[in-house]
Amino acid sequence: MRRRYFWGGWIVAVVLLIALLIFPLRTTLTRLAIIALSGISWFGLLIQTWRRSSLRVTLIAITVLLTTFILLPSRSPIEPEQLREIYVNQLRKFDNTPYVYGGENRIGIDCSGLVRAGMFQALRIYGIKAFNSAALRCSLHLWWADCNAIDLGKGRTGDTIPINNGEFSKLSDHRMILPGDLAVTESGSHVLAYLGNETWIEAEPSVGRTHVFELTGQFAPLADERVRFVRWRWLAKTEQ
Repeated sequence: MRRRYFWGGWIVAVVLLIALLIFPLRTTLTRLAIIALSGISWFGLLIQTWRRSSLRVTLIAITVLLTTFILLPSRSPIEPEQLREIYVNQLRKFDNTPYVYGGENRIGIDCSGLVRAGMFQALRIYGIKAFNSAALRCSLHLWWADCNAIDLGKGRTGDTIPINNGEFSKLSDHRMILPGDLAVTESGSHVLAYLGNETWIEAEPSVGRTHVFELTGQFAPLADERVRFVRWRWLAKTEQ
């Protein structure tokens, strides 16, 4: 009977975890729930397979090795140009994602969620490819440390640094920026990401989705909009 209850509780935990991962909104509470349910699901899996020694040993070994890898200091710095390419590619994958205020995945996303999700996914991918534990730790940090456009523009979390000494510039001033850089509007209510070749991506509520655009045609009036350019610290050549 106890085993049946345990099995049922574990199934519920796994289902709730999957539902939360799919659910686009992210808050401190949902992040805590994801962490807790992940631990419960993994622990439950160990219990379920405990009698199978080979599988048990494999799961424990994976847990120990993964934890050790993440905690150990990295021997090499994060390469900005490699990360920049991955980041831009991740941003493009969010094109046409529905706009959802507070969203952070491909089910629904908002402007700050777009630039953050693209970066913590890029850091995770880079960390795995380059076997760089520092990148994985940064990915986890950015996933946990929520922030809005104002925070990004003012560098409050320490993850962005100002370009042009933080002075406001025109959105069309592409000579000052590199792919992956961000533009925060003067009001601080919106943030866009630069993809290169005078192309931008944003999650815009008036459009109702994420879209890629150039400052031509119907978007030409945006060229003179005053913005503050900032760069992710991992994309700055002076950062390690």
